[in-house]
Amino acid sequence: MTKKQIALYSMMLLLAYDKGGVLQLLPDYAQRLGAPPAVVGYYLAFCFLALTVGTFAGPLVARRAADLRPIFLAIGLVKVPVIFMHGHVNNVGQLIALNGLDWFLCGVIASLIPICVGLLAGANERGRLFGIIASASALGAMVGSLMGGALIAPFGYSGLFTAFALTACALPLAAFLMAPVS
Repeated sequence: MTKKQIALYSMMLLLAYDKGGVLQLLPDYAQRLGAPPAVVGYYLAFCFLALTVGTFAGPLVARRAADLRPIFLAIGLVKVPVIFMHGHVNNVGQLIALNGLDWFLCGVIASLIPICVGLLAGANERGRLFGIIASASALGAMVGSLMGGALIAPFGYSGLFTAFALTACALPLAAFLMAPVS
Protein backbone atom coordinates (compact mmCIF):
# COMPACT_ATOMS: atom_id res chain seq x y z
CA MET A 1 0.00 0.00 0.00
CA THR A 2 1.19 3.48 -0.71
CA LYS A 3 1.64 6.15 1.92
CA LYS A 4 -1.13 8.12 0.22
CA GLN A 5 -3.58 5.25 0.68
CA ILE A 6 -2.63 4.81 4.32
CA ALA A 7 -3.07 8.54 4.92
CA LEU A 8 -6.46 8.55 3.21
CA TYR A 9 -7.77 5.57 5.17
CA SER A 10 -6.46 6.99 8.43
CA MET A 11 -8.06 10.36 7.70
CA MET A 12 -11.38 8.76 6.86
CA LEU A 13 -11.38 6.68 10.03
CA LEU A 14 -10.24 9.62 12.14
CA LEU A 15 -13.07 11.75 10.78
CA ALA A 16 -15.57 8.96 11.21
CA TYR A 17 -14.69 8.65 14.87
CA ASP A 18 -14.84 12.33 15.77
CA LYS A 19 -18.12 11.53 17.52
CA GLY A 20 -16.33 9.28 19.96
CA GLY A 21 -14.63 12.36 21.31
CA VAL A 22 -17.87 14.18 22.06
CA LEU A 23 -19.65 11.17 23.47
CA GLN A 24 -19.46 12.69 26.94
CA LEU A 25 -21.29 15.81 25.71
CA LEU A 26 -24.21 13.99 24.11
CA PRO A 27 -26.08 13.18 27.36
CA ASP A 28 -25.95 16.87 28.34
CA TYR A 29 -27.29 17.85 24.92
CA ALA A 30 -30.12 15.34 25.17
CA GLN A 31 -31.05 16.61 28.65
CA ARG A 32 -31.05 20.21 27.39
CA LEU A 33 -33.53 19.08 24.76
CA GLY A 34 -35.78 17.72 27.50
CA ALA A 35 -34.83 14.04 27.71
CA PRO A 36 -35.24 12.41 31.14
CA PRO A 37 -32.27 10.36 32.42
CA ALA A 38 -33.74 7.02 31.30
CA VAL A 39 -34.20 8.32 27.75
CA VAL A 40 -30.61 9.55 27.73
CA GLY A 41 -29.48 6.01 28.53
CA TYR A 42 -31.68 4.55 25.80
CA TYR A 43 -30.37 7.20 23.41
CA LEU A 44 -26.75 6.21 23.98
CA ALA A 45 -27.62 2.52 23.75
CA PHE A 46 -29.34 3.20 20.42
CA CYS A 47 -26.24 5.01 19.13
CA PHE A 48 -24.07 2.00 19.92
CA LEU A 49 -26.65 -0.34 18.40
CA ALA A 50 -26.56 1.74 15.20
CA LEU A 51 -22.75 1.56 15.22
CA THR A 52 -22.91 -2.22 15.61
CA VAL A 53 -25.46 -2.65 12.81
CA GLY A 54 -23.31 -0.46 10.55
CA THR A 55 -20.27 -2.58 11.34
CA PHE A 56 -22.16 -5.70 10.27
CA ALA A 57 -23.63 -3.97 7.20
CA GLY A 58 -20.23 -2.88 5.85
CA PRO A 59 -19.04 -6.32 4.74
CA LEU A 60 -22.43 -7.04 3.16
CA VAL A 61 -22.08 -3.85 1.13
CA ALA A 62 -18.47 -4.68 0.24
CA ARG A 63 -19.43 -8.09 -1.19
CA ARG A 64 -21.91 -6.53 -3.58
CA ALA A 65 -19.86 -3.52 -4.72
CA ALA A 66 -17.61 -3.52 -7.75
CA ASP A 67 -15.70 -0.52 -6.34
CA LEU A 68 -15.82 0.77 -2.76
CA ARG A 69 -14.98 4.38 -3.64
CA PRO A 70 -18.56 5.39 -4.52
CA ILE A 71 -19.73 3.95 -1.19
CA PHE A 72 -17.18 6.00 0.75
CA LEU A 73 -18.09 9.06 -1.32
CA ALA A 74 -21.82 8.63 -0.69
CA ILE A 75 -21.29 8.11 3.03
CA GLY A 76 -19.13 11.23 3.18
CA LEU A 77 -21.73 13.29 1.32
CA VAL A 78 -24.51 12.09 3.64
CA LYS A 79 -22.50 12.58 6.86
CA VAL A 80 -21.81 16.29 6.29
CA PRO A 81 -25.43 17.52 6.45
CA VAL A 82 -26.33 14.92 9.09
CA ILE A 83 -23.59 16.20 11.39
CA PHE A 84 -24.54 19.81 10.70
CA MET A 85 -28.20 19.14 11.53
CA HIS A 86 -27.19 17.75 14.95
CA GLY A 87 -26.71 21.33 16.13
CA HIS A 88 -30.09 22.49 14.88
CA VAL A 89 -32.49 19.92 16.32
CA ASN A 90 -35.57 20.95 18.30
CA ASN A 91 -36.21 17.77 20.27
CA VAL A 92 -34.47 14.67 21.47
CA GLY A 93 -36.22 12.45 18.89
CA GLN A 94 -34.54 14.34 16.06
CA LEU A 95 -31.20 14.08 17.84
CA ILE A 96 -31.61 10.33 18.31
CA ALA A 97 -32.52 9.81 14.64
CA LEU A 98 -29.58 11.88 13.36
CA ASN A 99 -27.12 10.28 15.75
CA GLY A 100 -28.36 6.83 14.83
CA LEU A 101 -27.78 7.52 11.15
CA ASP A 102 -24.39 9.08 11.80
CA TRP A 103 -23.18 6.23 13.99
CA PHE A 104 -24.52 3.65 11.51
CA LEU A 105 -22.44 5.30 8.77
CA CYS A 106 -19.42 5.34 11.10
CA GLY A 107 -19.86 1.60 11.58
CA VAL A 108 -19.95 1.02 7.83
CA ILE A 109 -16.76 3.07 7.37
CA ALA A 110 -15.08 1.33 10.30
CA SER A 111 -15.69 -2.07 8.71
CA LEU A 112 -14.94 -1.11 5.10
CA ILE A 113 -11.55 0.48 5.77
CA PRO A 114 -9.93 -2.71 7.14
CA ILE A 115 -11.41 -4.59 4.17
CA CYS A 116 -9.70 -2.11 1.82
CA VAL A 117 -6.43 -2.40 3.71
CA GLY A 118 -6.64 -6.20 3.60
CA LEU A 119 -7.28 -6.18 -0.14
CA LEU A 120 -4.55 -3.70 -1.03
CA ALA A 121 -1.76 -4.49 1.44
CA GLY A 122 0.90 -7.06 0.89
CA ALA A 123 1.04 -10.04 3.22
CA ASN A 124 4.22 -8.77 4.89
CA GLU A 125 2.81 -5.32 5.70
CA ARG A 126 -0.75 -6.03 6.87
CA GLY A 127 0.00 -6.12 10.60
CA ARG A 128 1.73 -2.75 10.56
CA LEU A 129 -1.00 -1.18 8.44
CA PHE A 130 -3.83 -2.56 10.59
CA GLY A 131 -2.05 -1.09 13.62
CA ILE A 132 -1.88 2.32 11.96
CA ILE A 133 -5.55 2.18 11.00
CA ALA A 134 -6.60 0.98 14.47
CA SER A 135 -4.83 3.90 16.11
CA ALA A 136 -6.80 6.34 13.95
CA SER A 137 -10.03 5.71 15.88
CA ALA A 138 -8.38 6.54 19.21
CA LEU A 139 -6.76 9.58 17.66
CA GLY A 140 -10.15 10.63 16.28
CA ALA A 141 -11.70 10.37 19.73
CA MET A 142 -8.89 12.47 21.18
CA VAL A 143 -9.17 15.14 18.47
CA GLY A 144 -12.95 15.15 18.89
CA SER A 145 -12.56 15.65 22.64
CA LEU A 146 -10.17 18.53 22.16
CA MET A 147 -12.46 20.15 19.58
CA GLY A 148 -15.52 19.55 21.73
CA GLY A 149 -13.95 21.06 24.80
CA ALA A 150 -12.65 24.07 22.93
CA LEU A 151 -15.84 24.80 20.97
CA ILE A 152 -18.72 23.97 23.30
CA ALA A 153 -18.34 26.90 25.72
CA PRO A 154 -17.97 29.77 23.25
CA PHE A 155 -20.19 28.47 20.43
CA GLY A 156 -22.63 25.98 21.98
CA TYR A 157 -23.84 22.81 20.34
CA SER A 158 -24.71 24.56 17.09
CA GLY A 159 -21.15 25.79 16.67
CA LEU A 160 -19.70 22.47 17.76
CA PHE A 161 -21.58 20.46 15.17
CA THR A 162 -21.00 23.08 12.49
CA ALA A 163 -17.27 22.69 13.08
CA PHE A 164 -17.59 18.90 12.94
CA ALA A 165 -19.57 19.19 9.70
CA LEU A 166 -16.83 21.34 8.20
CA THR A 167 -14.16 18.81 9.15
CA ALA A 168 -16.36 16.02 7.78
CA CYS A 169 -16.14 17.66 4.36
CA ALA A 170 -12.75 15.97 4.11
CA LEU A 171 -14.47 12.56 3.98
CA PRO A 172 -15.90 12.86 0.46
CA LEU A 173 -12.67 14.51 -0.67
CA ALA A 174 -10.63 11.59 0.67
CA ALA A 175 -13.02 9.13 -0.98
CA PHE A 176 -12.63 10.96 -4.28
CA LEU A 177 -8.84 10.69 -4.02
CA MET A 178 -8.87 6.97 -3.18
CA ALA A 179 -7.54 4.41 -5.58
CA PRO A 180 -10.19 1.98 -6.88
CA VAL A 181 -10.86 -0.87 -4.45
CA SER A 182 -12.83 -3.86 -5.67
